[in-house]
Order: sequence, then structure tokens, then C-alpha cells
Amino acid sequence: MINNNKMELQTAIEILEYHQKWRLGKREDMIHEPKKLTEALDIILSEVKKFSLGAVIESLPEHECKYCGVMTTQTDEECYKAPPTSGNVL
Repeated sequence: MINNNKMELQTAIEILEYHQKWRLGKREDMIHEPKKLTEALDIILSEVKKFSLGAVIESLPEHECKYCGVMTTQTDEECYKAPPTSGNVL
């Protein structure tokens, strides 16, 4: 039996994108009720949990860090040799 009340993934994405624009002041009115936001978050989280973190990390392209020259998948700003103004706090 198919549950027709379950929100579709695409709808969940659209709700969260709208909500983010509203949070950032790019939309005047919040048109989605909290119950719908919660449902959208639940759907997105269940989809994200399907992915193995290791598989996601392995799929990131390597590049040469502009600060230390090492081939890495992390962002340049995450490098321990990044300048303090880059936001890296170690």
C-alpha cells in the first residue's frame, strides 16, 4: 500500500530551499508551517543517512592545497597552514 500523505523528496527540497531564503531575508513571508518543515527535514535526513560518509569523502576530487601544496580532498581553508584570517582556528 502506498502512503499518499508522505511528502516527496523534491517537495522537501523545495520547502527547505524556500525556508533558507526566508532565513536569509530573501523572502518576506514564511509560507510553510512548522509541521511541514519538520517533515521536510526528516525526509532529507533519511536520504542523507543512506550515504556512507567514507564513500562521500572518497568521491571528493583531490586538488593541490594552495597553502601547503599537498594533494588533498579537504578545502584549502581547512589546511593547518592556512593563514589565520581564513577562519581556520586550530
